[in-house]
Amino acid sequence: MDRVLNYQNNIMSNSFYYFFSSTPQVLGAILALFGVFVVFKIEIIKAHLIGIGKSIIKDKGTYLSDTFELTDNTILKDKAPKHDPQIIDLKMSIIKNDIKGLKSIIDKLDKELFSSYQKNYCETYESLKSLITCTVFWSVYTVILIIGCLTILSQGCYFLDHYYLVYYTKMIIIVLICACFIGLIKILRKSLDFS
Repeated sequence: MDRVLNYQNNIMSNSFYYFFSSTPQVLGAILALFGVFVVFKIEIIKAHLIGIGKSIIKDKGTYLSDTFELTDNTILKDKAPKHDPQIIDLKMSIIKNDIKGLKSIIDKLDKELFSSYQKNYCETYESLKSLITCTVFWSVYTVILIIGCLTILSQGCYFLDHYYLVYYTKMIIIVLICACFIGLIKILRKSLDFS
């Protein structure tokens, strides 16, 4: 009888330590992989937003000067072509890759002439903000889950004395992991949406 009990305790101990040590590793790897997709998507969205700014400059009847080719990415207002201040501010924001500054300038443009640009920019900008917010939330959630698993792992001697505590803790962690995967899949869908 003692042999069977020792065998069961050994199996429970092994599964406990395996589960709570492999879960953080898997979640960390998945989080890193998703981070690659998110960074790639953010760069694509930023390039699209800068492209909208350049299109506005072209449509305003001006030309893109050689200032976009400066190696140190700076432009002096007195060296810029003498156009209206909005064009100069647009160029400055484009050169600096200042997405927020570009948005504030585009919001101030004439709504009748540039409504399609403003709508396109606002929709793209909101999708960027949504992606970043969602990514931060689910990344923090995943990190908390990883830390929780590692904390439970370090307290294994207290858990292993109570079979039901081990069982219910695993079930709770599995439910939390499922929620984590749902959130990370939402991030992946947003990252792979190229519309």
